Amino acid sequence: MFGNHPLVMAAGFQSWTSWLAGETDKAERERLESERFSEEVNHPFDRCWQLMPGSLVAYHSGREEAFSANVEKALKIGEAQQIPFVNMLLGPIWVGLGHILNERWREAIEIMPGPIEGWRQMGGGVAIPFWTGSLAVAHCKVGEFDQACGLINNAIEAAEQTGEAWYGPELYRIKGEILMARDAEDRQAAEACFSKALSWADASRSFALSARARQSMQEFGMLRS
Repeated sequence: MFGNHPLVMAAGFQSWTSWLAGETDKAERERLESERFSEEVNHPFDRCWQLMPGSLVAYHSGREEAFSANVEKALKIGEAQQIPFVNMLLGPIWVGLGHILNERWREAIEIMPGPIEGWRQMGGGVAIPFWTGSLAVAHCKVGEFDQACGLINNAIEAAEQTGEAWYGPELYRIKGEILMARDAEDRQAAEACFSKALSWADASRSFALSARARQSMQEFGMLRS
């Protein structure tokens, strides 16, 4: 993919796989291994890839400081090496994700849609469900429920079309949260989303996403013993 060094790519994806499996310590070791590989290879694009998409574990663990520091490093490399894909496309999306971690919802809404659409127009499909689902969360948080519902449905459709199933459980969990935020009486539809998220995560042995689905169900009194 994009000419990345295979060791950097493999260690980065293995880190994310370990996190999904609930092995957080192993995931962090593999992330550091990916970082070491990228420093040894010392290619600007590999460094940027490792610092941004390679920071998925930090993002989903809520480690905002580590996540934002990595994104900032990647943007500096992209600027110094004049890599438009990083500065104009990938970078702004990941800056937006940092805004979401910091609960700066409106800033995320302002910066993310253009680059996501640019990636789509280039024929890109990878990560669009993740990015679009995250943007849906931001719209929900500022009370823009129609936009949030439209985005999360688009994200689910994109995941089904591309087969990007790793994020499927989280998309359905997010949809359930959006439905409850829009109308607390819409419990049946929301619970169906949470149940689908949980069954999908359990079936794929994505223990981290299973735990997130269970937490949402518990918060809304939907978790049965």
